[in-house]
Formats: sequence, C-alpha cells, structure tokens
Amino acid sequence: MKAAFVLNFIRFVNWPSTQRELIVCQPEESELGQAAGKMMANKLVSGRPVKLLTATLDSLPACSVLLIGGDHTRKLTQALAAVDGKPVLTVGESSAFLAGGGMLALLVEDRRVVFEANVAAIRRSGLDISSNLLQLARKAHAGGQP
Repeated sequence: MKAAFVLNFIRFVNWPSTQRELIVCQPEESELGQAAGKMMANKLVSGRPVKLLTATLDSLPACSVLLIGGDHTRKLTQALAAVDGKPVLTVGESSAFLAGGGMLALLVEDRRVVFEANVAAIRRSGLDISSNLLQLARKAHAGGQP
C-alpha cells in the first residue's frame, strides 16, 4: 500500500522539463523500495519513465526521489543532508524522518496508511508540489517538527 502512495506522490509533483526520466533512489534496500520498484516498473509519469536505483550518498542529488524505508537512522541524516535544498522529493517511514528534514512520511495508524508533510523542507527543495496533495496529509508541519 505504501508503494502506491509513493507513486501517487510522484504524480503530484510538477517536475522540471529538463528531467527526461524520474529516478527513485534509496541509500539502502528496503521493503518499501522493493515494493515501489515493482509498482513503478514500466510506468510513466507525465510521459517520463520511472526507475528505482540503490544509490550512494554522493549520487543522491542527481535523483528525483529519495526513499528511506524503515527506520534507517544511520543513513537518514547523511542522506537528507545530501539532498537538502535540492529538487529531490524525500519520502520516509518514520516520525524521525520529518524531524530530520524529510518531506513526506508514510505512517501506519489504526492499520491504515497515512502521511504527514514537512512544508519547510518542501519549500527549501524548490519542488512544485500540488496543494491538493498537502491537503490530503494527516498533518502538514510548517516548521518540520512533528
């Protein structure tokens, strides 16, 4: 279910016209990344192919989307710092993710998937994310802190 959220998040971003493909990166393999990779296989978003890569910290700024599955706090800080202020959509699965500067966090509440947004991180990225997406968030944190 979370992988479907990730694909829909990507659809709510107006990507720069210079991006010929949308590259979804993960610094470590995760269940979320594996599920997202299967769901995104052979998909087009705004006419662009979407593909999943496991990337090094140095290559993360070249990604369109950064997925941090689970609670990988070890790489969380480094990965978010590598893309802070760059047009890279960041999606994670923990409250710590938002507090650390992530943009969208997928959470499970009462056996349902919900998401929260860090509006400050979104603004720093310069990405044009639809306000319709932010209205669907369970919470939109103006300062980024949950």
